[in-house]
Amino acid sequence: MNTNKKIAVITGASRGIGKNVAVSLAASEYHVVLLARTEQALMEVKSEITDNNGSASYFAVDVSRSSQIKECIDCIIREYGHIDVLFNNAGILKHGTSDILDKDLDELLQINLHGAIYVAKHTAQYMKKQRNGYIINLSSIGGKIAASFAGGYSASKFGLNGFSEALFKEMSAYDVKVSTICPAMVATDMVLNDRDFDADLMIQPNDIVKTINYLLSLSKNAIPSELVINCLSFTAKETEARKSVYNLKTN
Repeated sequence: MNTNKKIAVITGASRGIGKNVAVSLAASEYHVVLLARTEQALMEVKSEITDNNGSASYFAVDVSRSSQIKECIDCIIREYGHIDVLFNNAGILKHGTSDILDKDLDELLQINLHGAIYVAKHTAQYMKKQRNGYIINLSSIGGKIAASFAGGYSASKFGLNGFSEALFKEMSAYDVKVSTICPAMVATDMVLNDRDFDADLMIQPNDIVKTINYLLSLSKNAIPSELVINCLSFTAKETEARKSVYNLKTN
């Protein structure tokens, strides 16, 4: 399907943040290309978008497979001729540091780090030729400040932040923007099903949607290379808990 609309590619688009961003961009007259592993979930998101007069297509791919990603990006370019926005969002969360299982560490690095790099670098090759475009990588505050219970996750996100910084510097020579978003806990199923936290104290998925809209609204020469989004109420609650533990240990 050929279209004159701007093309936005979203990874991890079958649920959570990726789905919310896809729905928002489709409502803003983008043709959204949905990427995720589960075809049935992708079909449902596409139907939701098209039922609301939006434009969408999808590819069921595993971001950790470089050959699949290259073939997918090549296909998107053949079909539409360009990619205007990449929201590089696919990721997983697993806990553990010295006790993390090898298979969990491998999966974290393959999806959160290698997968994000594969998608970004294959897209970047075409954006260099276009001499325009925007790559937005979703990292985490866990890529800025490591938690004792999530060393493997932090390793994947610290690595992504390093790659993103280098990509930002490289792509600026080609008039291509690169931004990295580092949010604290976002109230998605991935987090809520994993740990017992209060969703009301977390960042909301729509806050990420608004952040994407903000980035896309800026002029050509305005490039926030990195945005850290904390959640004050959650941080305050965590601080009080730490104080209680400290007082218990010292009294």
